[in-house]
Parts: sequence; C-alpha cells; structure tokens
Amino acid sequence: MIEYVQTHFEWQSEMIDRDDMLELTRRMTLTRNCFDRIAGAYVDEMGEVEDTFNIHFGKLSASEKTRNLAIAKTIPFAQSNVQLKERLFPNKSEGKYSIKQLLKAIQECGLKNDALMDILYEQLADGYAVTDHFCIYIFMVLMMCL
Repeated sequence: MIEYVQTHFEWQSEMIDRDDMLELTRRMTLTRNCFDRIAGAYVDEMGEVEDTFNIHFGKLSASEKTRNLAIAKTIPFAQSNVQLKERLFPNKSEGKYSIKQLLKAIQECGLKNDALMDILYEQLADGYAVTDHFCIYIFMVLMMCL
C-alpha cells in the first residue's frame, strides 16, 4: 500500500512537438476517440477533495462524451511549451512511495483502483495553489487505437 507519495522535487522539461498535439485532437471525436475510462475529483477552495467520479467512457451518453471530449481537447490546444509542458521524472522520483510508482500502479489497474486514485487526487490538490474550486480530470487511453 502506498501511504505517502513524494511529489516535491525539481521537474525537468522537454520540448513538445505541436504537430503531435494536433494529431491527438484529430482523434478526439465521438467515433475516433481512444478513451477507455474517465476519472477525477472535485476540489473545494480549501484544497480538499469533495467528491470523485470514475466511469467507463463507453457508458457515457453522447452528450456527456461530447462534453468530456471538449474538456480533453483543451489540453492539446494549450500553448505548447508555455501552458503545456512535458515533464520528465528526476532520478530521485523513483522507488518506494514515489509519484512514478503511483502513476505506474494507476496505469496498471486502468484507473479502477479507487484507493490509488484518491491518493493521486490528494497529492495533486496538495501541490496546487488553490484560489477557487477546481476539478481534476484523468483520461485513460486505449493503446490499441488506430
């Protein structure tokens, strides 16, 4: 069981290829998307998780899929290397109780382990300078998508 995840370290950045981001958005349609699950949390102005959600993307109605695809598209349309940055994990982020270990475990369970997701939400909320309510969205992508 992961009890605490160390997230306070210096991130290294890589440059993001804008064409890669645009290619992602071309796949974000109702018929071409590769999303398997969507999970997330609602966080209050004090940085406390108020509620969570976790659902298979295919079980959403067409209007809910469209709304969530629009949310997902805002990320690739952000300014590359300004608002949207690729972060590399520093070497000290490896090992027991690391954020890298937590993310690998979440990926392996396909977002289906609520305890791991709750730890991630708490870590993200703790590391974010809160001024208002916000929501955390996590989209699980199927890797077999063509």
